[in-house]
Amino acid sequence: MKIKTYDAEKISKPENTIVAVDEDFIYNDTKTFFLKQFLDKDSKSKYAFTVNNIHNKNYFNIKKDGQTKIIYDIYKKPILNIRHSMIFPHIAFYKGNEDKEMIASVQPDTTIVEFYNQFTKKQEILNILNDKFNCSCGIFYGKEKEGAPMICKIREIMDANTFITYCDKEYTIEISEGVDIVIIIALAISFAEMNFITRRDRIKDSDPYNIDPNSQFY
Repeated sequence: MKIKTYDAEKISKPENTIVAVDEDFIYNDTKTFFLKQFLDKDSKSKYAFTVNNIHNKNYFNIKKDGQTKIIYDIYKKPILNIRHSMIFPHIAFYKGNEDKEMIASVQPDTTIVEFYNQFTKKQEILNILNDKFNCSCGIFYGKEKEGAPMICKIREIMDANTFITYCDKEYTIEISEGVDIVIIIALAISFAEMNFITRRDRIKDSDPYNIDPNSQFY
């Protein structure tokens, strides 16, 4: 049986504008970005991730400070940071480079992102659904099972090095108009990290003769 993916799914405009960080990050047309993750030990990049558009224009650069990841704009201003915790919340997104103003959070063992929408002035949710091997992802404005529109699609760019764990990776991020691109970029970074963690499981699960009980995705 084929694994469900989000590669061929169509994105659509949300009913309301989504402003999680700042309205300056809202566009009136669909945007496609390339998220590059630097994992190769020989990489000369000073960043953990970079974000460019389809014309290779740089939009954001991401640095790691311990377990914290900080998103900087092209003027080296910290826009948002991502922090992980073993307690509430599991993943938290804060403005700037400090943990003072939380803009979104993810709880353990859930696909729901809670955030405050500055446009509607309400607490709202995004539903993030990945395929089995974290190769593709759909982000929905509301719960997918209730018919929410998919406002973003993230896909791993596959190549001959796909199964190599410590190898630079690249992802496409397609974002609908009317959506704050920074919160989506932050979620794409988290998706890329899940992809890295489960990459070794692809070889195990793709082998029909593998009976290792620890090879299942979880």
